[in-house]
Amino acid sequence: MSKLTLSTPLSDILRTTKDHLDALREMGISTVEQLLLYLPRAYEDLTTVQTLTSTPLDTKVTVRGVVSSLKLIRTRNRKVLVQALFTDQEGAIAHITWFNQPHIMRMIKDGDDVALTGKITESGYKLQMSSPQFELAGRRPLVHSGRLVPMYPSHSLISTKWLREKMVLLKDTIDLLPETLPAEILKEENLLDRCSTIRVLHFPEDPKEVDRALDRLAFEEMFHVQRDALERKREMKKHTSDRIKIPMDVEMIRKFFTSLKFTPTGSQKIAIYEILKDMELSEPMSRLLEGDVGSGKTLVATAVMANVLRHGGQCALMVPTEVLARQHSESIGKTLINFHTFIQKTKKTRLPSIALLTGSTPLSESQSIKRGIASDRRDRAIQRSQAGHCRRTASLRGCTETASCGEGKSAFSRHDGNTHSQDARAHGLRPSRSFRSSGKAGKS
Repeated sequence: MSKLTLSTPLSDILRTTKDHLDALREMGISTVEQLLLYLPRAYEDLTTVQTLTSTPLDTKVTVRGVVSSLKLIRTRNRKVLVQALFTDQEGAIAHITWFNQPHIMRMIKDGDDVALTGKITESGYKLQMSSPQFELAGRRPLVHSGRLVPMYPSHSLISTKWLREKMVLLKDTIDLLPETLPAEILKEENLLDRCSTIRVLHFPEDPKEVDRALDRLAFEEMFHVQRDALERKREMKKHTSDRIKIPMDVEMIRKFFTSLKFTPTGSQKIAIYEILKDMELSEPMSRLLEGDVGSGKTLVATAVMANVLRHGGQCALMVPTEVLARQHSESIGKTLINFHTFIQKTKKTRLPSIALLTGSTPLSESQSIKRGIASDRRDRAIQRSQAGHCRRTASLRGCTETASCGEGKSAFSRHDGNTHSQDARAHGLRPSRSFRSSGKAGKS
């Protein structure tokens, strides 16, 4: 056999059936590396090997000893029993019965040293074990008992026991796994290297080591999330254009605050100021506004939209549910109209036009709304966004110069627009590529 590599197909090295290989492929496992990275979901502590007399009854334990008097029995109702006597290291005896497992007669012989894992019961003066897991001991380290036993997510054909046995065959290839974190990060954060992490997870010896390995996995996941976010941010900053600059109208913002029935908090004012300063730049903005329910995030978005509308732009607010879309359509619309009425006292402006677009919006009405947005008759759209409508709703995910309402393009006609996405990540959503590409002429 040629030397194993991480890309070696499992079909070349595993002595198993085609059905098992097909099941592995269904699980996304077809190479050595993919099997090594199929990690346990939990662990069972079977490190203590006990004796028959010292172990508590009706508790899952591991005992080690010698089997004898193996025999196969067929009952009248066609059941198959395998019975044996088990003698532990202290000479205590238990009666063992396996139900409908005739293959055990081929796997265990009288006099074999075995480790049994299961519950011990008492019937009269006899100790019994019913269908315990068994493993030949003495010739190799125990895999299914006598240690922290990994429990893998299983398949109808692929059991956790089957996976443990195959992991043993691939143990030496763990050292071939490449490191995915910089050396300075490993040292600074006192993390296990990748090979040690995978080895500990498959072949643990100490629960504390398992915790360190899991910490490494969690850190690596967040590290790559943050790295990818920074790379996307750097990429976005390359798309600079003077056409996306939206000046901050300080006097207008003051009037907006005055038109409210309450005074915005200091934190809200700071957030509004920082966002508007970002929008004065020639590069797309990417900002996350975080706050508890009722802390005033929607007011911040409304103030920013008012500034965009003041400069002749259009806005889109994306929300994850239809109920929230209707709530925002009513509340934000009321706030903007009240503000319009307030400033009419000193300056004549156009009444903002607001559209609500959800998954239940009739097709004819939806098309009419999109045409209105594209023809500059709508200032603001509030849209429900959901995973199943990603492609269908892509047309409202940004602000571009084009007036096209085609799939994947923006329906906004005015380039200096503004797009907000509320609570999308909390619902498993992320902005589409068309949203980001349209950021050349918009803010998000």
